[in-house]
Amino acid sequence: GQPTAGFIRLNRDGTRDTNFQLASMDQRPSAMAPIPDGSGAVYIGGTFTTYGGTPIRHLARLRANGSLDQGFNPAEGFIGISDGEGGVNNLLGIARMAVEEIGTRRLYVQGLFGSYRGTSVPGFLRILLSGEIDPTFVNGSFPGASPFAPNPETLLPTTDGKIYVGGRAIGLVRVNENGSIDSGFAPPQMSTTMVASAGDPTGDIYVSSFSQFRRLRPDGSPAPTFQEPAIDNQM
Repeated sequence: GQPTAGFIRLNRDGTRDTNFQLASMDQRPSAMAPIPDGSGAVYIGGTFTTYGGTPIRHLARLRANGSLDQGFNPAEGFIGISDGEGGVNNLLGIARMAVEEIGTRRLYVQGLFGSYRGTSVPGFLRILLSGEIDPTFVNGSFPGASPFAPNPETLLPTTDGKIYVGGRAIGLVRVNENGSIDSGFAPPQMSTTMVASAGDPTGDIYVSSFSQFRRLRPDGSPAPTFQEPAIDNQM
């Protein structure tokens, strides 16, 4: 029954955590990613340009109470892509974000954009704690990508510094820490819509598509003990 301004944090019992207060914004966030270090901090992304009256473009890191962490600086933020029908850089959206499970907790961002802080990064990049682009992550071209449906639609960082990247156009790949495709992961062809960790020591993952739900081993092969359910609709 309480008004919200984009998103809230819930306690374990489902009640609203009133210690977290989102400040006023000119646009609501479209994506968020908690930082898995126990601090309660979170990244938010979107087309906003202010947070609590402070100018900040498209990305922000918030402390556990919702206050702005100004140690993260996205500078001029993102520039969109042109729609091909006369518009110039008029398509911009932050769709998904994920934070590394280990190390310095670098931030992966996926969306509809052509550059970040003046550097061309079409649709997918990794960002340092400072807000700068991580130059050690060189994003290549994913199979089936295009400028308008280009990129990952689901992201899952691993505990060894890699990240699973899935989408309807690209299927599912595992990306090494430097941005190259991990050839040691060879999954079945799937129009991937979601990927999640199995949450156990096996390193297995769960993957869904429009009509499949599978458990895959770290090499991409189906887990032999998992009975794939019959699905007649998208998961």
